[in-house]
Amino acid sequence: MDLFLARPHIHTGEGGYIGLWVVLAGFGLAFLALIVVVVIRLRKQRRR
Repeated sequence: MDLFLARPHIHTGEGGYIGLWVVLAGFGLAFLALIVVVVIRLRKQRRR
């Protein structure tokens, strides 16, 4: 952490790509969770 805080602008490219991958992965997991919840709710409604 100290190295990144001491020189934050040296590896901006790598950090940017890593940040984008983390954000994309987070959104992907969130969308998958929402889709699963919606599908389960639709199936429960269809059973009724």
